[in-house]
Amino acid sequence: MQIIRKPHDFAAPEEWMATSASEIMWFTDDLHGLLEALDIAAYYLWFYGEASEDQSPAEFFRQHFDRANIVIDRSMNIPGGFTGNTLPMYENEKVVSYVIQFHPAAMGGGHFVLIHELGH
Repeated sequence: MQIIRKPHDFAAPEEWMATSASEIMWFTDDLHGLLEALDIAAYYLWFYGEASEDQSPAEFFRQHFDRANIVIDRSMNIPGGFTGNTLPMYENEKVVSYVIQFHPAAMGGGHFVLIHELGH
Protein backbone atom coordinates (compact mmCIF):
# COMPACT_ATOMS: atom_id res chain seq x y z
CA MET A 1 0.00 0.00 0.00
CA GLN A 2 1.38 3.45 -0.87
CA ILE A 3 0.12 5.37 2.12
CA ILE A 4 3.57 6.54 3.20
CA ARG A 5 5.97 6.54 0.24
CA LYS A 6 9.10 7.92 1.95
CA PRO A 7 9.94 8.72 5.59
CA HIS A 8 10.00 12.44 4.84
CA ASP A 9 6.48 12.39 3.35
CA PHE A 10 5.08 11.84 6.84
CA ALA A 11 6.67 14.98 8.26
CA ALA A 12 9.08 17.68 7.23
CA PRO A 13 12.68 16.76 8.20
CA GLU A 14 12.83 19.42 10.89
CA GLU A 15 9.75 17.90 12.53
CA TRP A 16 11.67 14.65 13.03
CA MET A 17 14.54 16.31 14.89
CA ALA A 18 13.42 15.21 18.32
CA THR A 19 15.10 16.91 21.25
CA SER A 20 14.02 14.38 23.87
CA ALA A 21 12.95 10.78 24.36
CA SER A 22 9.38 11.96 24.97
CA GLU A 23 9.29 13.60 21.53
CA ILE A 24 10.50 10.37 19.93
CA MET A 25 7.71 8.52 21.74
CA TRP A 26 5.18 11.11 20.55
CA PHE A 27 6.23 10.63 16.89
CA THR A 28 6.09 6.84 17.32
CA ASP A 29 2.63 7.00 18.91
CA ASP A 30 1.38 9.09 15.97
CA LEU A 31 2.61 6.54 13.46
CA HIS A 32 1.19 3.65 15.47
CA GLY A 33 -2.16 5.46 15.61
CA LEU A 34 -2.20 5.84 11.83
CA LEU A 35 -1.27 2.20 11.27
CA GLU A 36 -3.97 1.07 13.69
CA ALA A 37 -6.52 3.24 11.87
CA LEU A 38 -5.51 1.67 8.55
CA ASP A 39 -5.90 -1.78 10.09
CA ILE A 40 -9.40 -0.90 11.33
CA ALA A 41 -10.37 0.53 7.92
CA ALA A 42 -9.06 -2.61 6.18
CA TYR A 43 -11.06 -4.89 8.46
CA TYR A 44 -14.38 -3.07 7.95
CA LEU A 45 -13.88 -2.80 4.19
CA TRP A 46 -13.19 -6.56 4.13
CA PHE A 47 -16.11 -7.37 6.47
CA TYR A 48 -18.73 -5.28 4.60
CA GLY A 49 -17.19 -5.57 1.12
CA GLU A 50 -17.37 -8.54 -1.15
CA ALA A 51 -13.96 -10.07 -0.43
CA SER A 52 -13.26 -13.61 -1.51
CA GLU A 53 -12.84 -16.15 1.27
CA ASP A 54 -9.11 -16.50 0.65
CA GLN A 55 -8.37 -12.74 0.87
CA SER A 56 -7.13 -11.19 4.10
CA PRO A 57 -8.44 -7.76 5.16
CA ALA A 58 -5.08 -6.20 4.23
CA GLU A 59 -5.11 -7.78 0.75
CA PHE A 60 -8.68 -6.61 0.12
CA PHE A 61 -7.85 -3.08 1.32
CA ARG A 62 -4.78 -2.93 -0.92
CA GLN A 63 -6.83 -4.10 -3.90
CA HIS A 64 -8.87 -0.90 -3.60
CA PHE A 65 -6.44 1.68 -2.25
CA ASP A 66 -3.12 0.90 -3.95
CA ARG A 67 -4.51 2.52 -7.08
CA ALA A 68 -5.41 5.70 -5.20
CA ASN A 69 -1.76 6.78 -4.71
CA ILE A 70 -2.28 8.33 -1.27
CA VAL A 71 0.30 10.32 0.68
CA ILE A 72 -0.19 11.16 4.35
CA ASP A 73 1.16 14.53 5.47
CA ARG A 74 1.21 16.25 8.85
CA SER A 75 0.09 19.84 8.58
CA MET A 76 -0.19 22.66 11.09
CA ASN A 77 -2.39 24.78 8.83
CA ILE A 78 -5.57 23.12 7.59
CA PRO A 79 -8.22 25.57 6.34
CA GLY A 80 -11.41 25.80 8.38
CA GLY A 81 -9.82 24.58 11.61
CA PHE A 82 -10.28 20.92 10.68
CA THR A 83 -8.00 18.17 11.95
CA GLY A 84 -7.96 16.35 8.60
CA ASN A 85 -8.26 17.23 4.93
CA THR A 86 -8.02 15.35 1.62
CA LEU A 87 -6.57 17.13 -1.39
CA PRO A 88 -6.76 15.64 -4.89
CA MET A 89 -3.58 16.19 -6.93
CA TYR A 90 -4.18 16.94 -10.61
CA GLU A 91 -2.10 16.35 -13.72
CA ASN A 92 -3.55 17.33 -17.10
CA GLU A 93 -6.95 17.93 -15.47
CA LYS A 94 -7.09 14.37 -14.06
CA VAL A 95 -6.75 13.30 -10.45
CA VAL A 96 -3.50 11.32 -10.16
CA SER A 97 -3.07 11.10 -6.37
CA TYR A 98 -4.36 12.33 -3.03
CA VAL A 99 -2.71 14.03 -0.06
CA ILE A 100 -4.37 13.36 3.29
CA GLN A 101 -3.38 16.09 5.72
CA PHE A 102 -3.49 15.62 9.49
CA HIS A 103 -3.17 18.26 12.13
CA PRO A 104 -1.13 17.06 15.14
CA ALA A 105 -4.34 17.21 17.20
CA ALA A 106 -5.69 14.30 15.12
CA MET A 107 -2.55 12.19 15.03
CA GLY A 108 -2.59 10.36 18.36
CA GLY A 109 -6.10 8.92 18.31
CA GLY A 110 -7.00 9.86 14.77
CA HIS A 111 -8.71 6.61 13.82
CA PHE A 112 -11.93 8.32 12.85
CA VAL A 113 -10.15 11.17 11.06
CA LEU A 114 -8.12 8.84 8.83
CA ILE A 115 -11.08 6.60 8.05
CA HIS A 116 -13.18 9.69 7.26
CA GLU A 117 -10.50 11.10 4.94
CA LEU A 118 -10.05 7.75 3.16
CA GLY A 119 -13.76 7.92 2.40
CA HIS A 120 -13.19 10.96 0.23
